[in-house]
Amino acid sequence: MKKLALLFIICMITTQATFAQNNDHINTQEMESKVDSLIMPLVDEGILSGSILIAISGNILFAKGYGLADRENNIPNTAKTIFRIGSITKPITAIAIMQLQDKNKLNIHDKLNHYLDDFPDGDKITIYHLLTHTSGIPSYNWLRSKNKPQELDTVISWIKELKLQSIPGEKFMYSNSGYAILAYIIEKISGKKYEDSLKENIFVPCDMKKSGLYSMSNPFNNMAYGYGRVDYDGFEKVIRPCPLARGDGDLYSTILDLFKLGINIQNNKLLSPESWRKMLTPDKNSYGLGWYIDELHGEKVIYHPGGLLGYMGNLRFFIDREIIVINLFNNDFLLTHLVEEQLAAIVLGKSWQPLFKEKSDHASVNSFKTFAGEYAIDESSSFTISVEKERIYFQETGQPKCEAYLFAENYIYVKEINSRIRFEKSEQGAIKYYAFFGLFLVTGQRIQ
Repeated sequence: MKKLALLFIICMITTQATFAQNNDHINTQEMESKVDSLIMPLVDEGILSGSILIAISGNILFAKGYGLADRENNIPNTAKTIFRIGSITKPITAIAIMQLQDKNKLNIHDKLNHYLDDFPDGDKITIYHLLTHTSGIPSYNWLRSKNKPQELDTVISWIKELKLQSIPGEKFMYSNSGYAILAYIIEKISGKKYEDSLKENIFVPCDMKKSGLYSMSNPFNNMAYGYGRVDYDGFEKVIRPCPLARGDGDLYSTILDLFKLGINIQNNKLLSPESWRKMLTPDKNSYGLGWYIDELHGEKVIYHPGGLLGYMGNLRFFIDREIIVINLFNNDFLLTHLVEEQLAAIVLGKSWQPLFKEKSDHASVNSFKTFAGEYAIDESSSFTISVEKERIYFQETGQPKCEAYLFAENYIYVKEINSRIRFEKSEQGAIKYYAFFGLFLVTGQRIQ
């Protein structure tokens, strides 16, 4: 694991000849054409819009916008469009914590009771546990705000009411609460607001002039509105402020600003080499301190996704190739992760394919026939799954029949309702389903 983390630093002293050899497949015009072929069909259907940047060896190959930032006023996305970045906030928060350790103002193995006197189990939970999502603290419920932004102290008080779901350090459990607490620690130690601390120590040194803390009361020019799917009736602007605290998913930025952050990370700036080594050493679930460290398409990658109501994004570093891939989208398309995988394949010179094929694989569709039938949603409504002429269809009570996209062995996606549905058999052989409708999980049994 340490070797993998060190590769990120070592790659900066690798010769340019090696980079040229690793990236000799790259033709900028051809790559952009392939990216357009992946993204534009989704833009034309109205299910995706945003901005994408690809850089190699510190040079931007292309940075451009797709679709509209403001659908009502027909304003397009560009490379300079501002987006809410969701959980891409987390690695930035983690960098701020590690900067404090570099200044000897904290130690990541300090217990929480060193900073919050009355925090439950504060004598068992460390800063390290918060950074690695191993604290056992579940995520706070942002719905509790009733769509009103809250002070950080208020959110911390909500978190104190939560029961541990696992022993600290025992297992990975992704938690927004942990990063809200980290923001609180940053404020307590620095004596400054979380956002002011980030500006002074990260945004200004990186020349990130279009990055900061999102505020509903202080709207920005050139900010993309987030859009969510309205069942069977297009998209609507998302106005909810989620999330509400600091540290876990509250920042805004642009693809150009995140590129500047990426260059400073690649050049081993902002932190000491030892702190970078610690950040990029995986703990559980391939997660380090604010970053996932993994492989994609057979290549080592460091990344963090971000998702909010109406926004999806990702910041990826392919460390052996010195490649940065950034995408920020202003809608809540539930197959964004598949778009990102195909985008990475294009950049890495791997085989790729459009997201929605004209025809599903014949063998896969035939195997899916076992799930055809009617399923209960509630006491008064249901949906049916049918397979006709090598195509899968979904139809809800009182709604039109919609073609479904089979994207895994037992998963379908229905564009008209932006829903993923997973089918599986119980131990007794009865077939049930799991359906994701926006934020909510609906489960039910097959009727017939």
